[in-house]
Amino acid sequence: MTGTSSLLLGQKYCDALNLDFENSFRFQFVLSPEQRRLPGFGIRRFADRYLHVSPELALCEITSVEGTPLGLLLGQGVDADGNLLKDRHRLEFSAYDTELADKLENWVKWVSGRYALLLDLPTQTPVRRAYHDPVGSFGLVYDPETRVLASSLFLCLERDIDPSANYRPHDDVMADETISSLLPDFDPNLPAGGYGFGETLDARVRRLLANRYVDLDTFKEHRFWPGDEDFEPISMRKAAQIITRRMRQTMSALCNNLDGYFAISGGRDSRMLLAASPDLTDSGIKLYCYANNYITTLDLRVAEEIAEVVGQPLLGQVPDDGFRGSFLPRKRRSIPLRHQFAISTGLMHMGDDWWQRGFARKLDKGGVWIRGNFLEIATARWWPRRPGTYEEDMDYTLERIRVGLGDDADRARKMEQLRAWSKSFEYDFERHFHDFTYMDLTTAPPMANFHGYNRMFLVAPGSDRLIFKTAMQVPARQRQQTRFYDHIMNQLNPAMHAVPLARPVAYQSRRQGVNATHLLEERINEYRQAANA
Repeated sequence: MTGTSSLLLGQKYCDALNLDFENSFRFQFVLSPEQRRLPGFGIRRFADRYLHVSPELALCEITSVEGTPLGLLLGQGVDADGNLLKDRHRLEFSAYDTELADKLENWVKWVSGRYALLLDLPTQTPVRRAYHDPVGSFGLVYDPETRVLASSLFLCLERDIDPSANYRPHDDVMADETISSLLPDFDPNLPAGGYGFGETLDARVRRLLANRYVDLDTFKEHRFWPGDEDFEPISMRKAAQIITRRMRQTMSALCNNLDGYFAISGGRDSRMLLAASPDLTDSGIKLYCYANNYITTLDLRVAEEIAEVVGQPLLGQVPDDGFRGSFLPRKRRSIPLRHQFAISTGLMHMGDDWWQRGFARKLDKGGVWIRGNFLEIATARWWPRRPGTYEEDMDYTLERIRVGLGDDADRARKMEQLRAWSKSFEYDFERHFHDFTYMDLTTAPPMANFHGYNRMFLVAPGSDRLIFKTAMQVPARQRQQTRFYDHIMNQLNPAMHAVPLARPVAYQSRRQGVNATHLLEERINEYRQAANA
């Protein structure tokens, strides 16, 4: 590819694909040693660098008790007291406190949401760091050579991609002739996608792992959580009390201050959040569900029932020609959407079926999209069903963490990466091994995809270390049997808990050889009769 050397790769690709830069990189940012001209982006000085920010990305200035600037939070975050961090937030710490860095780190540990936090502390030895939310859902990347930090790969690079020796793009990316013509050559024998352990499509750019920060002077990563946290077991009742209180705090902060959509379904995760939500009558948050395949028609039907429990309208989105249909008049209209998704995510992939069929185009632009992601921790879905040896656990994990796996040599190399990751903890975490692989490794590789769904700003309240820590204090077996989930829902909203779940009904219908839609209606009628008894 050719282009002006001062242009970022994202600008070059936008030019080549005839895409609008500001629209393609909505809700993103770049922190660079050099000042750049990024169409539509604002610019400010930060930590002796230039911070370029999409005008639609929320920004909160973090200050000391005296009002001294300490850092910036980009995105949406809710602190441990339930405050939505917006505009300007004054902490109780003094800028002259000799333990300022440690106190700020302890503060950020308990901030939930989806965000990047940039620190520039006026300490005797400057402390400049970049953190992100508990599961790394903001997807920060950085180049140790150029000292650029960005929200995604194409905002981190001025040069062309230096092909990874361990991964190649997904087949759908390579199958697009326009995009593939812009790319360097990748070894076709490499595993596709699933970039794990902080790797990206580029050999030199890294993705910041969850529960770590990157030093903005040395550009080295450091783990800062869990440290020596106490994970002693507690009762399901007590754990549910802690989690329900935190969910209520976070949902109140989001729903009472922001506009947008809350995506609910027929499952457990979004249901917990809805049960923890305040009265939405005067909120700018709308309940939303969609159907783009058969199973999601069941989700939509259940979503209607749980919306009725809280007395709120539901925007149920189905194309006019049915769940197999599209909101685009011609299939070619999806090409710009696919291209935009690809470059905004750093070629993670071309967008899912919901995105490519234009569902997002029918929703109001801007605002937030609240999702139930990451609450699988309450049901321990990523643990094996039976206890295994250390080696069995390692093999299980390597298969489960969504990393692209190749031949035996590739698997051996990635097993060594897994072993190195397991040694990064300060305490004996064996009892929580699978919880941390889920938090650090399973959720991290696909998080760049969130940048692709940029019609709204996605935020998952389940990205919260108090929720993770508390759930981990309940034995995995009790979580897998959904006993812990039952405790949470019975404390939040027993009536909503009684509404049937979509997936179990679908599973039962297959075992019984009956129609899932009909069986679900039977279950809903039984639930209604019991509720009215």
